[in-house]
Amino acid sequence: MTHAAVKVEGTRMVRRALVQRANQASKILATEVAITARDVQQTARDHLDDPTGRPVTRTGQLARSISIVHSADGLTANIGTLLEYGAHLEFGTRTIPPYPWLAPALAVHLQAFKLRARAALAKSFRVRAK
Repeated sequence: MTHAAVKVEGTRMVRRALVQRANQASKILATEVAITARDVQQTARDHLDDPTGRPVTRTGQLARSISIVHSADGLTANIGTLLEYGAHLEFGTRTIPPYPWLAPALAVHLQAFKLRARAALAKSFRVRAK
Protein backbone atom coordinates (compact mmCIF):
# COMPACT_ATOMS: atom_id res chain seq x y z
CA MET A 1 0.00 0.00 0.00
CA THR A 2 1.30 3.48 -0.88
CA HIS A 3 0.83 6.46 1.44
CA ALA A 4 1.29 10.12 0.85
CA ALA A 5 1.68 12.72 3.52
CA VAL A 6 1.11 16.42 3.13
CA LYS A 7 2.38 18.89 5.66
CA VAL A 8 0.79 22.33 5.58
CA GLU A 9 2.79 25.05 7.25
CA GLY A 10 1.74 28.57 8.06
CA THR A 11 -1.78 27.72 9.20
CA ARG A 12 -1.43 29.97 12.24
CA MET A 13 -0.78 32.89 9.95
CA VAL A 14 -3.80 31.98 7.82
CA ARG A 15 -6.02 31.64 10.88
CA ARG A 16 -4.83 34.99 12.21
CA ALA A 17 -5.53 36.63 8.86
CA LEU A 18 -9.02 35.11 8.72
CA VAL A 19 -9.83 36.32 12.23
CA GLN A 20 -8.61 39.80 11.32
CA ARG A 21 -10.76 39.82 8.19
CA ALA A 22 -13.78 38.59 10.14
CA ASN A 23 -13.31 41.32 12.75
CA GLN A 24 -12.94 43.91 10.02
CA ALA A 25 -16.08 42.62 8.31
CA SER A 26 -18.04 42.83 11.58
CA LYS A 27 -16.96 46.45 12.04
CA ILE A 28 -17.93 47.30 8.48
CA LEU A 29 -21.35 45.69 8.88
CA ALA A 30 -21.90 47.37 12.25
CA THR A 31 -21.22 50.74 10.62
CA GLU A 32 -23.66 50.00 7.81
CA VAL A 33 -26.31 48.83 10.31
CA ALA A 34 -25.92 52.06 12.32
CA ILE A 35 -26.18 54.25 9.22
CA THR A 36 -29.23 52.40 7.95
CA ALA A 37 -30.91 52.46 11.36
CA ARG A 38 -30.57 56.25 11.54
CA ASP A 39 -31.91 56.57 7.99
CA VAL A 40 -34.90 54.34 8.78
CA GLN A 41 -35.58 56.28 11.98
CA GLN A 42 -35.62 59.60 10.10
CA THR A 43 -37.77 58.26 7.27
CA ALA A 44 -40.25 56.79 9.78
CA ARG A 45 -40.50 60.20 11.43
CA ASP A 46 -41.09 61.78 8.04
CA HIS A 47 -43.83 59.22 7.23
CA LEU A 48 -45.74 60.29 10.33
CA ASP A 49 -46.14 63.76 8.86
CA ASP A 50 -46.81 62.73 5.27
CA PRO A 51 -49.52 64.81 3.57
CA THR A 52 -50.42 61.97 1.14
CA GLY A 53 -53.05 60.39 3.35
CA ARG A 54 -51.18 59.24 6.38
CA PRO A 55 -52.04 60.83 9.69
CA VAL A 56 -50.38 64.16 10.24
CA THR A 57 -48.40 64.41 13.44
CA ARG A 58 -50.41 66.15 16.12
CA THR A 59 -48.03 66.41 19.05
CA GLY A 60 -44.88 64.87 17.62
CA GLN A 61 -44.68 62.51 20.59
CA LEU A 62 -44.68 59.36 18.45
CA ALA A 63 -42.00 60.69 16.10
CA ARG A 64 -39.82 61.72 19.06
CA SER A 65 -40.29 58.33 20.67
CA ILE A 66 -38.84 56.38 17.73
CA SER A 67 -35.62 54.97 19.10
CA ILE A 68 -32.81 52.69 18.02
CA VAL A 69 -31.43 49.92 20.22
CA HIS A 70 -28.24 48.28 18.94
CA SER A 71 -27.03 44.81 19.89
CA ALA A 72 -23.72 44.56 21.75
CA ASP A 73 -21.86 43.61 18.56
CA GLY A 74 -23.61 46.33 16.54
CA LEU A 75 -24.84 43.87 13.92
CA THR A 76 -28.51 44.27 14.84
CA ALA A 77 -30.58 47.39 15.36
CA ASN A 78 -34.15 47.46 16.63
CA ILE A 79 -36.05 50.56 15.58
CA GLY A 80 -39.42 51.36 17.04
CA THR A 81 -41.45 52.92 19.79
CA LEU A 82 -42.80 51.84 23.13
CA LEU A 83 -45.92 53.93 22.60
CA GLU A 84 -48.87 51.60 22.12
CA TYR A 85 -50.58 53.73 19.52
CA GLY A 86 -47.55 53.38 17.26
CA ALA A 87 -48.57 49.78 16.65
CA HIS A 88 -52.20 50.84 16.22
CA LEU A 89 -51.19 53.21 13.43
CA GLU A 90 -48.83 50.71 11.81
CA PHE A 91 -51.18 47.72 11.80
CA GLY A 92 -54.62 49.25 12.37
CA THR A 93 -57.30 48.11 14.78
CA ARG A 94 -60.80 46.75 14.37
CA THR A 95 -62.08 50.28 13.86
CA ILE A 96 -59.05 52.14 12.45
CA PRO A 97 -57.37 51.25 9.15
CA PRO A 98 -53.60 50.81 9.16
CA TYR A 99 -51.34 53.76 8.37
CA PRO A 100 -47.94 52.10 8.08
CA TRP A 101 -45.06 54.39 8.97
CA LEU A 102 -42.26 52.03 10.09
CA ALA A 103 -42.34 49.15 7.58
CA PRO A 104 -42.29 51.52 4.58
CA ALA A 105 -39.33 53.35 6.11
CA LEU A 106 -37.40 50.10 6.34
CA ALA A 107 -38.38 49.16 2.78
CA VAL A 108 -36.96 52.45 1.48
CA HIS A 109 -33.51 51.72 2.90
CA LEU A 110 -33.19 47.93 2.88
CA GLN A 111 -31.93 47.45 -0.69
CA ALA A 112 -29.38 50.26 -0.34
CA PHE A 113 -28.13 48.66 2.89
CA LYS A 114 -27.68 45.31 1.14
CA LEU A 115 -25.75 46.88 -1.74
CA ARG A 116 -23.47 48.97 0.51
CA ALA A 117 -22.81 46.05 2.86
CA ARG A 118 -22.01 43.69 -0.02
CA ALA A 119 -19.65 46.18 -1.63
CA ALA A 120 -17.89 46.97 1.64
CA LEU A 121 -17.46 43.29 2.49
CA ALA A 122 -16.19 42.45 -0.98
CA LYS A 123 -13.65 45.24 -0.71
CA SER A 124 -12.48 44.11 2.73
CA PHE A 125 -12.04 40.48 1.58
CA ARG A 126 -10.14 41.17 -1.61
CA VAL A 127 -6.81 39.43 -1.53
CA ARG A 128 -3.94 41.85 -1.65
CA ALA A 129 -0.90 40.58 -3.47
CA LYS A 130 2.41 41.02 -1.71
